[in-house]
Amino acid sequence: MQHFLLILFCLFLLAAGSPVMAGDTVHRGLHGPESVTGKLRAKAKTVPGLLREKPLPVMQDWLDWKLAVKQDHGLDFAADYKFLYQSATDSPGQAVSAGGVVDFYGRWLLLDGDGYSGTFGFSFDNRHKVTDTSPGSFSDQVGSQWSTADGWGVRQFAWKQWWWEQAFADKKIHLTVGKLNPGSYYDQNRLADADHYFLSYGLADNPAGNQPSEGLGVNLAADVGEWLLTAGMHDANGKTTNFGFETIDRKQFYVEGQVSRQVDWDDLKGTWRASWWHQPPGKEEDRMAGSGFLAGFDQELAKVGGYTAIGAVRYGYQGDKAVATEQFLSVSAVVEGLYGSKGNGAGMGVTWGEPSTEGLRDQYVFETFMRFQLTPSLQCSPDIQFIVHPTDAPGVSNVGIVSLRLVLTL
Repeated sequence: MQHFLLILFCLFLLAAGSPVMAGDTVHRGLHGPESVTGKLRAKAKTVPGLLREKPLPVMQDWLDWKLAVKQDHGLDFAADYKFLYQSATDSPGQAVSAGGVVDFYGRWLLLDGDGYSGTFGFSFDNRHKVTDTSPGSFSDQVGSQWSTADGWGVRQFAWKQWWWEQAFADKKIHLTVGKLNPGSYYDQNRLADADHYFLSYGLADNPAGNQPSEGLGVNLAADVGEWLLTAGMHDANGKTTNFGFETIDRKQFYVEGQVSRQVDWDDLKGTWRASWWHQPPGKEEDRMAGSGFLAGFDQELAKVGGYTAIGAVRYGYQGDKAVATEQFLSVSAVVEGLYGSKGNGAGMGVTWGEPSTEGLRDQYVFETFMRFQLTPSLQCSPDIQFIVHPTDAPGVSNVGIVSLRLVLTL
């Protein structure tokens, strides 16, 4: 604990002493694309659809009202409904899964002064299945080492996040306290978003990491010019459906620290990251103590006309057998701006995972998707995954999975 507090204090000193440039914006590494802030940022602008360029009149009235609430009262919010269907070939278990997610999330700017701000954030969701198996547990049916659909499990209505984010020192230091999702702060990249890019956990996350579910925690981030230094401590026994205080008395904390840097090649933006994590043992959760190293980057590669090409690489290693994957690597690329709209895109990615258990096969997954912005509020994304040597199905050579994802944003 003493070492962790010393790290937080050092971050404070670094940020407080860093130069502040006029017109500075929040560091790109501060909020991941699946965080509340990241989701709202992505939905800030309306994009034209293939079937309808502008929102329906009733939808435009709704968007205008939301904008007025944000401008007059500082409350920014959105709601999504997401549906996913998956069908597998040569599956050793069930061959079909389908389910949906209802999301409601927002940020309420309650303090906004010269060099400081205070924001209350919140997120609710409900995850349900339509078939016997949900997409979130479909990996158990096909024998995959990691999930074939990140974030598509089953749970009742949950208040999964509530937190206060205080920015000070010319908004170069951000202190966030409350019920947090650790995945919002560490080991993220621009393409790590299973709602709009790749579905597989291997491309939407890092199987060699083991961040706990939402629980009480604290995160401190220091914006030092092109660098962002961030560290946090989180309840290792956090559970999304709990309010947050039920397990904190066990005093078992997951810690993670990360260094990230903005790397811009002329007008091509990128963010590079490296982090270290440690989790304590937990008898009730059958959790082993362990530590690991994670690294990666996302980088714009080219901008031609209205097209943008983005590449991403992710690596992870943990040698304590604390999670099912000992070593992991992913490489992916996406092109956005197809058919005249930023909402349309296509991507390809490949992942490799070495299991922690000796004697099991390394797994490879190839994934490709197309994303069509049908209307300003509706996206449709067909997706194909090809799993070579599924680790948990030793008698199967490969499995193919065809998916269809729909995302409606209000």
